[in-house]
Amino acid sequence: MFSKLFKKKNDIVIYSPIKGKIVDISEVPDPVFSDKIMGEGIAVIPEDNIICSPVNGYVAQIFKTKHAILLKSSDDLEIIIHIGLETVNLNGEGFEVLINEGDEVTTGKKLIKVDFEFMKNKGINTIIPVVIINHADRNIIKYFGDKQTGAEIMKISQ
Repeated sequence: MFSKLFKKKNDIVIYSPIKGKIVDISEVPDPVFSDKIMGEGIAVIPEDNIICSPVNGYVAQIFKTKHAILLKSSDDLEIIIHIGLETVNLNGEGFEVLINEGDEVTTGKKLIKVDFEFMKNKGINTIIPVVIINHADRNIIKYFGDKQTGAEIMKISQ
C-alpha cells in the first residue's frame, strides 16, 4: 500500500512474466546476457509454463523460432523476453505462440506456452532473461526472490 503512495508518477513498473525465482541478469550463464550486451534486466528461473506480458504495450516482434518476443511498452521501453538458452536451435519446437505481431497487450496477457520438460529432457537451461534494450542509463530497481506471475520485478525511474 505504501509503495503506491510513494511511487513517483514517472516510474515505470515491469511485472514478472511467469512464476519463478527472480535473479540478476549477471547470473545468466551466457555472456550476451550476463555482460549486459543486449541490455539491463533480470532473469526468471521458471516454475510455470505460460509467459505473460510484463507491461502494457504491443508485440513488436515474435522471433520466427518462437524462442523470444520483443515488446514495446506504452512507456516506449523495448523489452525482450528470451525463453531459455540456446533455444533458437529448437526451431520453434516446444513453443506455442498465443498472440500475433502487432497485437496490443496488457500486463498479464498470455503470450507463449512453453514445454519446459521437453527442454529439460534436451539438456537446455530454461532460465528466462527479461531485458530492457533501451534503458539508456535510467535508474533501475530490481526485486529478487520467488515471485508470482504479475509481481513487480523492476521499477525504472526516468
